[in-house]
Amino acid sequence: MKNSFEFKGRLYGEEIDMSQPTLADIFKGLFNRVTRRKIQANETVGISINNPSLTEINDTLNLFAYVTGCLYLEQYKQKSFEPYQLTLYSQNQKYMVMFAYVSVGPDDEIRTFDDSTRPNIMVDMLGDNWSNAMIVDDFSLVRRAFTEFYLTGDIDREIVS
Repeated sequence: MKNSFEFKGRLYGEEIDMSQPTLADIFKGLFNRVTRRKIQANETVGISINNPSLTEINDTLNLFAYVTGCLYLEQYKQKSFEPYQLTLYSQNQKYMVMFAYVSVGPDDEIRTFDDSTRPNIMVDMLGDNWSNAMIVDDFSLVRRAFTEFYLTGDIDREIVS
């Protein structure tokens, strides 16, 4: 049985000119209303794709590698699937992912990156303070997490713990 997903996100305006060919290529026609104009400062643009392909996910991730925003890949509730949502927070080419996982009891388990070699400070990410250990600079880890979740419904605990 093929797994079904919902892909949603929000871009926060930073005066990014979307008419430039290099950025327009990223979209490949997915976001026509965005690609032909400028996102103004303090403007929020929504993204919503039901049952995205891996190509659509990667094209959108390419955009989030350089802009501020949040992106959700949510697995439709299906029997026997416990992991259900992967969230990316992106700001200033710093990235944090939260992998929501249903656990026994009233609360869900959240897994994140955990790099204990980073300085023990709190970092602002989209207006909230988070442990610096949860933040990564390497976007390939973000891409790997989204790809694994999309293909397998889970993420290796060595990536997010």
